[in-house]
Amino acid sequence: MSEEAGYSYMIERLKKRGYEIKNQLNLLKTDLVTIQEHYEKLQQQKRNHNQSEKEPSLDNFFENYS
Repeated sequence: MSEEAGYSYMIERLKKRGYEIKNQLNLLKTDLVTIQEHYEKLQQQKRNHNQSEKEPSLDNFFENYS
């Protein structure tokens, strides 16, 4: 194999590996976005739960009032 053919082969291998890494990073990014969305939903549920514990319901108010 000539030196030029060797360099061409190495460049093609590097390009191929670069595309593989780029695809892996895109998959990781997609997973990260999914995890972030799930985390935000859990945080919202937690805030809603904490808020509902702080605010007594009207039923409780009327039960205590009578």
